[in-house]
Amino acid sequence: MINVSTLIKDLIILSYVIIFSQNLEKMASRALIQRVKKQLVDLNKVSVRHEGIFTKYREPPNGFLFNRKPLKPGEKREWEPWQKIWYVGWSTSALILAVGTYYRPDESILVWGRREAFKRIAEIEGTEDSE
Repeated sequence: MINVSTLIKDLIILSYVIIFSQNLEKMASRALIQRVKKQLVDLNKVSVRHEGIFTKYREPPNGFLFNRKPLKPGEKREWEPWQKIWYVGWSTSALILAVGTYYRPDESILVWGRREAFKRIAEIEGTEDSE
């Protein structure tokens, strides 16, 4: 396995060699460049995947989505055990969200200002009636 920190250190050393010393550049940069190239090639080799996640072999593609063959006419696909919980959970949460959004209190500044204005008008009219 390739150590990425070693690759980064080598790239930093290479940049310092190129920037700060012209004499060392000719000698050391070739060796460092070859070392970095070798590590990059090795890094590409590591990223190739040969196995599946759950299996120790790779299933060949058969041209169907999720490797499921189409159903015959009149046949129904059987639900997986998790599907009922998933659909019931999401539809319940969507229903709760919709009801909660519909019945949420209206606390905008315009509604508050309107209520406050009606209170003040009622107070002013109440004081005028008592005079």
